[in-house]
Amino acid sequence: MKKLSIALLFVASSLVGLAGCKKSSSGGNGGNNSGGGTEDDGKIQVNFYIDYNQWNAKETYYSIRVKNGSKLTAPDNPTKAPMPEFPVFLGWSKKEVIDNKEDLWNFSTDVVDTTSQTFNLFGIWVVEGEQNK
Repeated sequence: MKKLSIALLFVASSLVGLAGCKKSSSGGNGGNNSGGGTEDDGKIQVNFYIDYNQWNAKETYYSIRVKNGSKLTAPDNPTKAPMPEFPVFLGWSKKEVIDNKEDLWNFSTDVVDTTSQTFNLFGIWVVEGEQNK
């Protein structure tokens, strides 16, 4: 009976160790993953969506993990417009639809500031000629 108890204890501790390994291998640091920020590393998952409709479909253009309070580096601008009526990429915004250019994310000064585990930026597209207004 004592041998059986020791064997069960050994098996149980092995399974706990394997479960811990599996958790640490999931997710990543930056790149084009679309994870939901499940790692407890003190970082926020920042997702860039070319169009606000992609947010609902969970189709990220780019995502990265950063510390809350950090500035972001802009990803390459998307080249394919989500709708032909709005072919010109204007920039990124926390808002899905903006009122003016002041609502665009300023990568030189703006910092990620959220109480959530994720932070989203949306691509803003305009009609030809609107980018200078």
